[in-house]
Amino acid sequence: MKRKAKPASKSSESYHHGNLRETLIRGALKFLEKNPLESLSLNTLATRAGVSQAAPYRHFKNRNELLAAISQQGFEIKMKYMMESFLKNRSNPKELLHGCAQAYFKMGLLHPQHFKLMLTSTVCPSPEYPELEKTAAMTFALLKKVVEASQKAGVIGPGDPYHKSMHCWAVVNGFTTLYVEGRLDWLGVNDDNAQTALRVFIDQFISGNQSPLPAHSNFKVFSTTEAEGSLERLKMAEVAIEQMIDVIP
Repeated sequence: MKRKAKPASKSSESYHHGNLRETLIRGALKFLEKNPLESLSLNTLATRAGVSQAAPYRHFKNRNELLAAISQQGFEIKMKYMMESFLKNRSNPKELLHGCAQAYFKMGLLHPQHFKLMLTSTVCPSPEYPELEKTAAMTFALLKKVVEASQKAGVIGPGDPYHKSMHCWAVVNGFTTLYVEGRLDWLGVNDDNAQTALRVFIDQFISGNQSPLPAHSNFKVFSTTEAEGSLERLKMAEVAIEQMIDVIP
């Protein structure tokens, strides 16, 4: 899977008709191809779209709402790739985790502006942005489903699937971030072998998870008061994922 060259940004992202909300999101992504996140503003996007300075505020009450919408879109793309992989590999448990990891990696390569914004923006999934939180929870719930299916098949060992899901996420997210940022070229990881390298790391993850993770100071995911609400929303997402999968042939 090759790293695609980024298209040159246009000086103007003119808006003529249709959905201004989507025009603003597309304009923001194009702006971020060559400009830092901190310089992005609704006023800048309005100018580039050729609309009044007040027009964006009909769709986003502030800049953070725009960032939340872009992050939500990123999670939707990631979930689409992960679900496609899950459906392709659900009868082959040994490939479930590999396919899920490659789907995540694909999202980072093909949608770098979404991916980077999701990592660097101060806007995170939370009750303040319910649609973003819901989509993020669905994505994590699907990863947990993959982990549980791998456990059931004996590919990885028993233990808290939340812990193992977070462990897997950290491995794949870390690798994808380093690669998308061009931080692995000097180590010999390039377009020709990046997918193979990720596969090796997932093999190492699988090998290291043949038994439950050791307890460290009784650490437990979602054990804080702040995370109790997130856990409830995640459990709702898990039910939704099950229902979604059940209706797919």
